Parts: sequence; C-alpha cells; structure tokens
Amino acid sequence: MTAGLEYDNLYVAVDGSGVWGYYWSNGEGAWRNSGARVLLSGRTGGWRLTKTVIGAGNHGGFNSNGASVFYSIDTDGGLRWHGYVGIPGSGGYWHPNSGLRIGQGWQNFAYVTAFEGIFWAVEQDGTLRWYRYDTPVNGSSVDWDSNSGAIIGSGWRGGTLGFQTVLSGGLGILYAVDRNGALRWNRHYGYGNGTISWDDDSGGGVIIGSGWM
Repeated sequence: MTAGLEYDNLYVAVDGSGVWGYYWSNGEGAWRNSGARVLLSGRTGGWRLTKTVIGAGNHGGFNSNGASVFYSIDTDGGLRWHGYVGIPGSGGYWHPNSGLRIGQGWQNFAYVTAFEGIFWAVEQDGTLRWYRYDTPVNGSSVDWDSNSGAIIGSGWRGGTLGFQTVLSGGLGILYAVDRNGALRWNRHYGYGNGTISWDDDSGGGVIIGSGWM
C-alpha cells in the first residue's frame, strides 16, 4: 500500500515463507517495530496461490472502523480482496472477509493497479481497461460496476512510449515509466465511472522525472 507523506503507511510483502507487514507511523516519524517485518499470515488460505499483490489504500483509518485494502492475483488468475485492520505487532488482524475471491481471468494482464475499488488493467497489447469493485471497504460481495471492462486507452504497453509499469497514485492519478526511464504523470478524470476523460488525452502524460529504470 502507498499513500502520501501525511499518512501512516502499511506495506505488505509476500515471499515463500509468509505474508509480512512493515508499518510507517507518520506521527512518530519512524517505522514501528524498529523497522522489522511482522508476520501477518502464512502462505495458506487466500494467500496460497498469490502471484501479485496490489495495494489499494486505507478505508476509514488504522483502527477497528477501517482497513488497509490489498488485492492479490493468484497464479490461476483469481482476484482476491484482503483487508488488514490496525497495526502489525500492535493487535492488528485480517478482516474476516480477507481472501474472498472476487474475480477471475486476471493473470493475462501485463499490469494491474488499483485505488480503493477502482482498477486500471493493461492488456499485453497495451489496451487499458477500467473496472470498479462495488464493496472495497469490507470485501462483502463479488459485485462489480456494470461498466467494468470498459476500454479507456491504448498504447499503455510497448508502442511509442514503451511503458514498463503503471501505478496508481489515488484519485485517478496514474504514474508510468517509459522505455527511456522517464516517469510520467497523467490523471484519469473519469475514474469514478469509467468514462474516457484524461488530463493528457494523448495518453503520454507529463514527464516529472528521469532515471526510473
């Protein structure tokens, strides 16, 4: 999970031995647990087949009223919802609905990024598709917006710019690294309903950095 510097941050990493959490406390200006990773789960249940983990922000705060939301893609293409409540090492725990399989066929995308329940998925040919999961706060359903799967762009892999990766910065902002290592910024104004409306309609975005590859 990623967020602005004014927020606490929970980062999750998955390896062969388990699911691990790292927690940055903005108020303390330091890593909790002295920066050590905390075991959040073994490679069991909804994590057994995990291939990719996608951070999607925090809903409601780092307390019992909210959860840090993550999605995972299984090796067989299953998409799962996970929510972590609280702080690792300080009574934190996985939401009871964590591991719910909410989709399938996601293994074929080149890149997938998300913010809350909004997904941007890039196909192998560079086609960019939009999806919206209906219950990202608590993972209580397998329902999706009827416009999910809408094509909202092209050239997001290979092509003229040769994007190497695409990441969400929240609220429709997307960052992409092109083949020359330039970091590019663009905003999808239609992120709420999947309409085609961009800050830069060319899809290239504004160059805001270099040396990112």
